Amino acid sequence: IRKFKKESNLSPRASPSDRITLTQHTTWALGVTRRTYLLSGEGKSEVLEGSQLDGVLEDQEEGGGGTESPRGAVRAFLPWLSKSIKMSKYERRLDAILVHLLPKDFRQFPENYFAYARWYMMASVAGSASMVLSTQSMLYAIGLGAGAIPMAAALNWVIKDGLGQLGGVLFASCVNSRFDADPKRWRMVAAVSLDAACFLEALTPLAPIFFLPMASIANMGKNVSWLAASATRANIHLSFARRANLADITAKAGSQTVLASTIGTTLGVFISPLVGTHPTTILPAIAAISSFHLFCTFQALSKVKCDTLNAQRAEIATIEFLNRFNSNSPRPTGDDKVGWVPSPSWVSEREIVIGKPIGSNLMYGYSSSLPRKVVIGVSLDSIAKDSLLDVWGSLRDSGVHVSSTNQTVNVLIAQNATAPQILEGFLEAMGASMGVHVPKLAKDAYLDGLKAAGWNTKVLFLETYSARVSVSTT
Repeated sequence: IRKFKKESNLSPRASPSDRITLTQHTTWALGVTRRTYLLSGEGKSEVLEGSQLDGVLEDQEEGGGGTESPRGAVRAFLPWLSKSIKMSKYERRLDAILVHLLPKDFRQFPENYFAYARWYMMASVAGSASMVLSTQSMLYAIGLGAGAIPMAAALNWVIKDGLGQLGGVLFASCVNSRFDADPKRWRMVAAVSLDAACFLEALTPLAPIFFLPMASIANMGKNVSWLAASATRANIHLSFARRANLADITAKAGSQTVLASTIGTTLGVFISPLVGTHPTTILPAIAAISSFHLFCTFQALSKVKCDTLNAQRAEIATIEFLNRFNSNSPRPTGDDKVGWVPSPSWVSEREIVIGKPIGSNLMYGYSSSLPRKVVIGVSLDSIAKDSLLDVWGSLRDSGVHVSSTNQTVNVLIAQNATAPQILEGFLEAMGASMGVHVPKLAKDAYLDGLKAAGWNTKVLFLETYSARVSVSTT
């Protein structure tokens, strides 16, 4: 007879009687093994047959258990590896290592978190290996200039670092809040910028006399990459956060990046002698590694499901809502749609990150497919043809005013407009662009559906411009 005891997940002040005891009885008869479980507690007992609780028992360490146990880290993070080594002593050792790279209570995280972390770590490995090769090229170039001396080489190196940091600061000031509005796009921009910088650094041996301008531009690209990646990290991690554990996720992401970067640097050091120092061999190697880096980054971002509404996600969700609402179809069931409004996971599968032609979304942002573009947060000059009395009445009563032109549908926002009012104005503008009437019932269903589907309706990133109109009565 083997016995397993597990305390229920109660508060520290629970009395000693508040305990659930699980006893496993194993019997052998005629070569057949039979297991029964007796679950008892609080004067109640229940007998379970077969292996119904085997999965629970496997995930608990003997003499302990709970969320602090490292068991299951390999199965969650590297499922393909756990299937090959099963429950061997090696898996236990890997569990003890991987648990330091995963947030607490990692078993409660969705599968897309582990997929994102795996792809992101592979991207970090490739990025670090590429930087080793590009740095080797710069060191080779800085020693090729005519009359180069150690002091001049050091001075060039310091100047290019300073100019690069200045370029990164200017970039961050220009983008500002758009990092929060579209984290996927800017994280991809960060990856492209890093790879372009490494490629430019690898070109420096071809023109040593232009080392300073080329290296400075490349360093600007690296600083842009690091700033964009850091700025978008919080919003991406927030999509995985449970129980207000954003700091824990960010800390473990840092640990994952450090480990991946170390592996990538080691890989780059081993590849370096094989590639050599000539640009004709280094450039193809960097191009191949960079392509893998971009692929892994894109795959990682495809696993992210942002619940904030920006222009693209709101447009996708609202078009689907209007089509469903006006078709008089029954409300969809399941996780995909709630009350005719698509969920963040449904929208994320249709969200455009790179765009067509390739890179268009990265360079110019999302381009609407609507007949008339919806513009949020316009100034009074944009609706000059409308009656000022109508504008004043709309802003006073509903906080927004919708006005249509041949090319756009403009939404004027009052200074004190609330998030629900802005969402109702956006829905009305989308209906005007699509030629669909939006009744009051649709607005109520839209707001209720957004909340039920899991969207964040308190923080919005819908405004194309930041203009607001103050409405007063004197």
